[in-house]
Amino acid sequence: TVSRADATIGFTKFGLFKGTLDDFRLYERALVQTEVEKLYELERPKPPDSLRPTITKHPESLTVAGGGNAVFTVEAKGIPEPTYTWQKVQGRGWISIRGNNSPTLSMTSIGVEDSTKVRVTVSNASGYAKSKIAVLSVLEVPSFVTPPTDINFIDGKGGFLDLDVSGTPRLTYEWFKGEESLGVSYSNRFKLPKGSTQETHGGSYSVRVMNAVGEITSDPFIITFIDPVTIVEHPQDTGIVNNGSGSISVTAKGGGIITYQWQKYDTRSRKWLDVHNGVLAELPFDNMNVKEEGMYQCVVSNGPSSVTSVKATVSMYIPPTIRTHPRDIQINENANATFITLGLGTPAPGYQWQKYDSDMGTWNDLTNMTRDSLLLKKVQKSDAGKYRAVISNPGDTVISNEAELTVYYLPSFTQNLEHTSVNEDGSTTFTVEVDALDRRGDSVTYSWFFNNSALSDRNGITGTRTNSITIDPVTMDHGGIYHCEVRNSVGTSNSSSAKLTVLQKPYLIKGSGDMTLPAGKTVNIYALIRGAAPLTFSWQKDGEDIEGVTLSKVSLRDITVEDSGTYRLTSVNPAGELSISYTLTVQAASTAQSPPITLDKTDALSPLLDSDGDGLNNLLEHALGSDPTNGNSAFEPVVDLIEGADGSTFLSFSYTQNHQASGLIYVVETSSDLLNWQPVDLSNASVSKLNRGTYTEVTHYFQQTVAQTFFRIRVEK
Repeated sequence: TVSRADATIGFTKFGLFKGTLDDFRLYERALVQTEVEKLYELERPKPPDSLRPTITKHPESLTVAGGGNAVFTVEAKGIPEPTYTWQKVQGRGWISIRGNNSPTLSMTSIGVEDSTKVRVTVSNASGYAKSKIAVLSVLEVPSFVTPPTDINFIDGKGGFLDLDVSGTPRLTYEWFKGEESLGVSYSNRFKLPKGSTQETHGGSYSVRVMNAVGEITSDPFIITFIDPVTIVEHPQDTGIVNNGSGSISVTAKGGGIITYQWQKYDTRSRKWLDVHNGVLAELPFDNMNVKEEGMYQCVVSNGPSSVTSVKATVSMYIPPTIRTHPRDIQINENANATFITLGLGTPAPGYQWQKYDSDMGTWNDLTNMTRDSLLLKKVQKSDAGKYRAVISNPGDTVISNEAELTVYYLPSFTQNLEHTSVNEDGSTTFTVEVDALDRRGDSVTYSWFFNNSALSDRNGITGTRTNSITIDPVTMDHGGIYHCEVRNSVGTSNSSSAKLTVLQKPYLIKGSGDMTLPAGKTVNIYALIRGAAPLTFSWQKDGEDIEGVTLSKVSLRDITVEDSGTYRLTSVNPAGELSISYTLTVQAASTAQSPPITLDKTDALSPLLDSDGDGLNNLLEHALGSDPTNGNSAFEPVVDLIEGADGSTFLSFSYTQNHQASGLIYVVETSSDLLNWQPVDLSNASVSKLNRGTYTEVTHYFQQTVAQTFFRIRVEK
């Protein structure tokens, strides 16, 4: 630049320099390139002659599989070039690793026991630096100590499959059914839940075991669900003749392969010891001797289940023989009978008396009859039959000759009388069957009784000297109690008493009769009918069914000429039917009643007003089908009493429902004092509904339970 001229520092064509200048110099002339280079070289910083080591990258912890290699690396700088001393933990202290003075520490073919901690010291003449500690974790790769193989479980029980593996924890297990993963867990136990079956859990499985350094997958294995082993027949105590042969056996069933191991109780050691070659369902004894005597049991298994049989004692005995056999006995019932036998043997034989069951074809043991004599006290007909004695000791069993016991007995009834019902004018039969025996055979005589009086063949009754009487035709006089007396030489027996109930046809007590009435009246057409229950009623008018009326009364209010006609009541019970007809003649009225009208809230026919002053508001009169503007037009509810077919009294409550009054709810209420009103439970009441053209007449029938009851109808919108 020119002397005494302004100098601008840090200005470029792009603008002012933004920053800090630590040095600047002004020259009176421009410097050439060699001068600039010389000045730079004179002022360029010189590297130090020595520099303390610093670590720029520390060795990192490693996790490797057993048998593999581990390489630790450190990066450092320093002047002069530093040296490296690697160390590892041994015991409770650090030791140097000889033969290694490089930034890399290589360890080959290491095992789990080589797991340790390492560090490195970097040093030169100016000082040293120690690295951070790196951890060497050597893990054993998972392997199967015992690979899983096909296995059976009990159907419906579930269970566990424990995997025997080696490898450094933490191991994870992933189970597969076929190709489908069943999830990952840290347990070597695979659980099959209760209720597992072949259908739900049976099939091909595999398992993969993993840790941080490796994994191993088993070959597929089959899980099968089988039935548990059960013993169908246990071994039985047995006696074998000296030097003879015999066996004890067990019968078992179950899934899979069933194995057997017989055991004998050793009285010296007090332990059960396996019998050599006793691995079949049957344990034979080919040459019985004292050494073979003892107590035996069998352990039966199919793998996942096992069961031990009951204990069986094997003994050596002399078989019994019979010296005296029992003989036949004939005796009357209620006397005592004794059979005698005698058996010989060592040890002394036991006795079991048996009776032959001719129906089943089997000999059955007699409870507690275990002596050499059989005493039957006060024998009955059921005691008759064949008897024998089973004489046995553990060596053998022999059976005595059969002895017949004949018991003579009075008649007993194999078919007895039962109560019965029959329709009037029908027919019926009473029959008995008896079993009897005396010294002459099974013949008996019969006598029949009615209300404890002897019967003979008359008044429609036949067969009074046989086992069966017939009554035809049955009248009401035949109703009563019957029984039969049967005799033989042993005695007399009476049958049970049987009641004959005669069902009477429906009959008329009284009725309303034919009626002639003016129009507008209320009429009750009824008939009081009696007869055997159940009685049913149905009505017709001029041959057309009246629906919904099932009692013996029809109530009609505000009758018109159209109600004239013949009303027919038909009553039916199991014994027959009865039909009663009454004629109703209705005389025409001089003026016709006004038809129902529609209420209007805006005029004088407001629902809550009483336009005609008859005590009923317009809504109620409209709902019941009368004229709210006519005080002489009122369809008030009607209460009446009616007698049922069984003589019981019913209370009927009738009201009308206007066909033009829609959206209304009719509530029947009752009170005993005209102050407190409650809705009536209609669930147990019968109801009839009679369509009268412009309205329906509804009648509810209640069983009368109190002396005084009031009813009313309440209408709601």
